[in-house]
Amino acid sequence: MLQFESVTKTYPDGTKAVTDLDLVIPSDGITVLVGPSGCGKTTILRMINRMIEPTSGRILWDDEPIKSIRRTTLRRQMGYVIQNGGLFPHKTVLENIGTVPDLLGWDDHKTLLRSRQLLEQVGLEARLGHRFPAQLSGGQQQRVGVARALAADPVLLLMDEPFSAVDPIVRAELRALVKTLQRELNKTIVIITHDMEEAIDMGDQIAVLRPGGILAQFGTPEEILDDPADEFVANFVGKERGYRSLAFAETPKPRLGPVRTVRNAASAFQGTDDRTQPVLVVDATGHPEGWADAERPGRVMALGETFQWPGAPLRDLVEAALTSPVGRAVAVDATGRYLGVLTSAEVMAQVQNHRADLAAHQREREEAAERAEAEREAAEREAAEQAEEEREAVERAEAEPAEPGARLKRGFRARPEASPEPGAAAKPEASLEPGVPAAEAESSPEPGVQAEPEAPAAAKPVRRPAEDGEV
Repeated sequence: MLQFESVTKTYPDGTKAVTDLDLVIPSDGITVLVGPSGCGKTTILRMINRMIEPTSGRILWDDEPIKSIRRTTLRRQMGYVIQNGGLFPHKTVLENIGTVPDLLGWDDHKTLLRSRQLLEQVGLEARLGHRFPAQLSGGQQQRVGVARALAADPVLLLMDEPFSAVDPIVRAELRALVKTLQRELNKTIVIITHDMEEAIDMGDQIAVLRPGGILAQFGTPEEILDDPADEFVANFVGKERGYRSLAFAETPKPRLGPVRTVRNAASAFQGTDDRTQPVLVVDATGHPEGWADAERPGRVMALGETFQWPGAPLRDLVEAALTSPVGRAVAVDATGRYLGVLTSAEVMAQVQNHRADLAAHQREREEAAERAEAEREAAEREAAEQAEEEREAVERAEAEPAEPGARLKRGFRARPEASPEPGAAAKPEASLEPGVPAAEAESSPEPGVQAEPEAPAAAKPVRRPAEDGEV
């Protein structure tokens, strides 16, 4: 787990790249940092592996401040993937993958085996291992970059916009690759991007950042799509957030309806004058191929998208209904065989139910937040009233006249007695012997007065020995 505690990064010219960031990145998942240019995404990533030090605050990795870990030790536990792969042009693919194991002192045979294993794991052919980076496509270079980052089996993988320099098809393949690797290897991955679609597709958690490195919202993709924190987040997510959020909405299994099926499109409307009802063309194994064209007998129209039943998210149902030329969403099983259909109206009813549930949940969250705020304000008022009562009690106690001896009871030291004036007789001191009154205590005689001698002590009687016969 990575934890940012009030982290701020200010450059010498006064530019604040990151401002008072409090963020917890959980382990064993994919966390995406997303935001516009200048929001501090790359700065945050570089502070994690200490390429940049924060101005204030601290970063902890599994409760240990990363500042207490040597940079070399820290970085060898982290893989780093940058744009365009960042490969060494003078090294072969296998040599690039084995860079970190070489630095760690692995023997050549172990490094070679690890490099070949990763080459296969990222979906590249073994014959490409002896090529140089210039002889690879952009997507292949990026796969080698991912393999190199994983070579020493790091705990944490940092990825700085790794898919920005490739085309959309390759980008989708690389996204799928990274998600598969995360599931197989159980790594903690932090990715930064400016593409919200990419963040939603890849992230288990998403941190949306404002310019200046201010955290706007942190949550799951579904939470950010359904309940953006403010207008900035809503605008950054875009107008399609309602449709995107359907990808996380489970379908409550409505009953599928039937539709007429044929294997030969030419026979779809034979023997009937009613051509308003759609007819689905399937092959011999029951896999749907398309819709019979009522206007052109024997022709087949495009099928549109299908959705797997059960288990498909609501977005797949909407996509299937939107792309169908006859307004029917076709359901298939895990093998792709036809199961039934839903009409566009039935699909939209599912969407309406989903939005109503979201609205109810949002009301519950708002009411819970209002109750928590009211409880907090009540606790603050009670604490303030108690503090005021204590202050008034102290003021009353200080205003009341002190009782005799109260100052001594409160721990104040008694004033020393004043020195006697010259020529004045000294007061007799109290007796130091216990149980003797002060009046009987021995005192010095006054000048010129003869002290009376003390009376001699009475002599003790002497017992004589007893005579014989005396008792």
